[in-house]
Amino acid sequence: MTLTPNQISTIGFVIAAIIAVCGFMKLLRSDRVLFFLFPITLIIAVIGLIIRSDNTRMVNGNAADMLLSPFIYVASYTLLRYVYKRIYKVEPTYERYNWFDYEDGRKQNWLDVLVHLIPLMLCMTLPFLIENLLNKYA
Repeated sequence: MTLTPNQISTIGFVIAAIIAVCGFMKLLRSDRVLFFLFPITLIIAVIGLIIRSDNTRMVNGNAADMLLSPFIYVASYTLLRYVYKRIYKVEPTYERYNWFDYEDGRKQNWLDVLVHLIPLMLCMTLPFLIENLLNKYA
């Protein structure tokens, strides 16, 4: 089975989006879950680097680079979550509708929001920067 570049980039985007939604739904609060996701997303990223070629090239970049997105999300979320827990001694939360999380019974702060949104922004922008670096030095 041969996948088109559009299908490859969509697969990477969808996997990253699913993981991001899990983060917003507070399903990534477990070290065990992150420990499970880390190697899986690393394998997906390595596959993306292996299949990267002129066949996966698109107008705006290389589709295989989008397979790095899930790993970028999990790695950056894990790091920011660790920093947050060291500072505040509680899990980060993200309630999109107001600044109070009724489930946790506490107010959100800006670092709560950053822990959830920065990985999302990084996983969507870093593959394009990595693509530029790989083209420049390869």
